[in-house]
Amino acid sequence: MNKAQREIYRVLTNEVDWSLCAFCKYAEFQGCECGVACDHPLGDRLPACDFALDSGEDCWGFRPAYSVTFMADVVGIILEKGWQSAMWWENKEGKLLIAGMA
Repeated sequence: MNKAQREIYRVLTNEVDWSLCAFCKYAEFQGCECGVACDHPLGDRLPACDFALDSGEDCWGFRPAYSVTFMADVVGIILEKGWQSAMWWENKEGKLLIAGMA
């Protein structure tokens, strides 16, 4: 994915002051205290291999784990609810659910 293709993802995550890692298929979330690790096959050649990117930073290794439409919905809900953090999951019926905290 080239830089121009990643721009929409950067814009969406920037709206909620998150990094691209929040929606990257290579991100491994280690819990609230430990943050995120990058499990990209190219490992240490990426800017975020040992830590999460800051909001607005680009990563050439980013690969979306979700569609732009889904990400826009998540970001919209977060903004509407005024949440600082959120999580989402898929239920047994395949419906995606989201919860957050202000």
